[in-house]
Amino acid sequence: MLVSFDPKQLLEKVEEWIFVNRRIVLLAGGGLLAVLAGIFVYTSGFFNPVKVEVLGTEDSTVVPSKIVVEIAGEVIRPGVYEFSGESRIDELLVRAGGFTANADREWISKSLNRAARLVDGQKIYIPAKGEVVSNVVTQLSGNSGGAGGVVSINTASLGELDKLSGIGQVRAQAIVDNRPYLAVEELFSRKVLPKSVFEKIKDKIGL
Repeated sequence: MLVSFDPKQLLEKVEEWIFVNRRIVLLAGGGLLAVLAGIFVYTSGFFNPVKVEVLGTEDSTVVPSKIVVEIAGEVIRPGVYEFSGESRIDELLVRAGGFTANADREWISKSLNRAARLVDGQKIYIPAKGEVVSNVVTQLSGNSGGAGGVVSINTASLGELDKLSGIGQVRAQAIVDNRPYLAVEELFSRKVLPKSVFEKIKDKIGL
């Protein structure tokens, strides 16, 4: 016995079932969409962590935590003082009580860079009025000019400076014209030399 198949009747029954069970259909459809969305996000790597590479700075100069410096000459309290590695000359002057009434103010205003960073073992000498600067220059540091192959930027001749790597006659003259110096770093901080040249010769020069 053959049973007739009526597609229209079947479709009506399916529609009726969906209507009666619409909540189940909606929940099932929503769940399916959630599963599909989760699969898409997982496979696309949307939430994968982004790797960030931190590049080191070019200048990795290590600053000492503590330094010891000396100040002498026309200051209220000359002596040896201890500072942090990033202290400036102006801080030393404050600790020393400032200048005496006999200090050479003209020399101070022209030659003393108060913003320069202090260097461990450095000695700063403040001249008196009328004191010959060329005699004072040799007292700016414990290093004697030219000792142990070190060229003094305060007393060396043009010829001696010219022999340093990357200097030449023009830069040698610039070094002489900007004397005196209280720290070798002033060649860079006062823009007498470019930093690249200063880095090449910093271990070969002194005060």
